Amino acid sequence: MKRLTTPLLAAALVLPPAASAFGQTTLTVTTGVNRTSIGVDLARYVYPHFDSYRQPDFRSATGFTIGLAVTRPLSGNLGLEVGGLYSKKGTRWKSESDGVHFESRMEPEYLELATLLKVGLGLPGSRVSAYATAGPAVAFKASCEWNEVVSVRGVVVNEVSAACGSAGLGLSRFDVGVSGGTGVDIALYDGMGVSVGVVYTLGLLNVGAARAGHLRNRAMSLRAGIVTPIG
Repeated sequence: MKRLTTPLLAAALVLPPAASAFGQTTLTVTTGVNRTSIGVDLARYVYPHFDSYRQPDFRSATGFTIGLAVTRPLSGNLGLEVGGLYSKKGTRWKSESDGVHFESRMEPEYLELATLLKVGLGLPGSRVSAYATAGPAVAFKASCEWNEVVSVRGVVVNEVSAACGSAGLGLSRFDVGVSGGTGVDIALYDGMGVSVGVVYTLGLLNVGAARAGHLRNRAMSLRAGIVTPIG
């Protein structure tokens, strides 16, 4: 966390003041797409026939986000962004051992809360302002779906679609992470505007429970939003 915030604070000292394209407290309604993965060491916990040389092929999954954020100017080009986000995350993986093919998808959904330091990188008076953000985030699990297909030599022998807990892969209800990103704010008219950015969130806790093994959330989000002044 310190490595993320220190460069932003240093940039704030050398950039010109009033770098924000809005210069007042704003509300941003965002929506976007997640590219997510979960760092997993799963096979030895759930499927012992996958030995250490046949670990599953873990792949990214695509989800979505929707949220609200309030940004308040602090001083010069510094601001504080506090937001809530509904975020669908997850991962996919495949594996094959002795003719047994396994394919699955885990799709947890979270309510995330983040408090981010926001540094404007624009010019005074400009309608366009680049920005960078960094700060802590907490997440509360809303639900988790598990889908799997097991086949033997091309013949499906088992197919499951259920809540993660019912499949013996429960996740903890709470996660803590760090979030950082960059983007562009564009002021349009009557104080309103648009915002487009990329945000990376790294979970710091092992969210695996019981047989789920060692799991950590990761998400890269592309977000767009409508910005409106509220003060």
